[in-house]
Formats: sequence, C-alpha cells, structure tokens
Amino acid sequence: MNAFLSFLISFVLALTLTPLVRKMASKMDAMCYPSERSVHKKPIPYLGGVAIYISSVAAILLIGPQDKSTQQAIIWGGLIILIIGIIDDLYSLKPWQKILGQVASAVCVVALGVDVTFIKDPFTGSIRFLGVLAVPLTILWIVCFENVINLS
Repeated sequence: MNAFLSFLISFVLALTLTPLVRKMASKMDAMCYPSERSVHKKPIPYLGGVAIYISSVAAILLIGPQDKSTQQAIIWGGLIILIIGIIDDLYSLKPWQKILGQVASAVCVVALGVDVTFIKDPFTGSIRFLGVLAVPLTILWIVCFENVINLS
C-alpha cells in the first residue's frame, strides 16, 4: 500500500508540476531546438527532471523509507544527478563529465550508508556476501542503473 501511495503522490505531483516547469523553461529559453540529429520538429523544453525530482522527493519524505540516512542518500544523490542533467541540458556536457557526475552521485549515496552487501544466487537461493567488493560494486551498479534510466 505504501508503494502505491508513494507512486500516486509522485505521479500526481509530477503531472501538476510538469506544465509549470515547461512554462518556466520556455521563459528562460531553456529549449532543445530541432537540428539534423534530432527527431523532433518543434522546440522541446528542457528541465523536465526538475518536476520529476521534486515529486520524487515529496513522495520519499511523505511515504518513503523511514531510515533517515537512506532518505538523505536518495535525496542528495538525486540532487547531484539533477544538477548534472540541468548543466548538460543547458551546456552539453562531454560524456566523461556526465560519468564523473554519476560517479559523484553514487559515491554520495554510498557515503551516506547505502550499499549492497550481499547478492542472492537466483539458481541456488544461496546468499553471497560481497565483503570488500560491496562499495565498488554498489557504485558501479548505481552508475549503470542511472544510464539505463537515462537511455530509456
């Protein structure tokens, strides 16, 4: 029930905020104009991540994990990604700069106490503890996950 309520809060808030952010982006001329490489024919406003971030943070604070360090990790890690996304929208960052921002976000999440300490083998059901590999594998997993979300 909490997951559904969290989704509902985030969805309704994003639906409400997106037109406002769109209007703000248009006024700021934060727009992606069509080019020979783009598929859109009309200018598209940037900054959609702002509405998504605000709605996600609201849901996390209202219904999300009760553990404050997990909340902070998600909020601060997400804020780093939001800032990198805005800078990329406005100034077109190089790929290595985006990856550096993603790594910074992942390191922030791990520094605030969120890491994957074990994995469960789907075939045998046994649990494998990661030991010293927990931190680097968590960072790698977060960066990969950020790219999957970004590319979808």
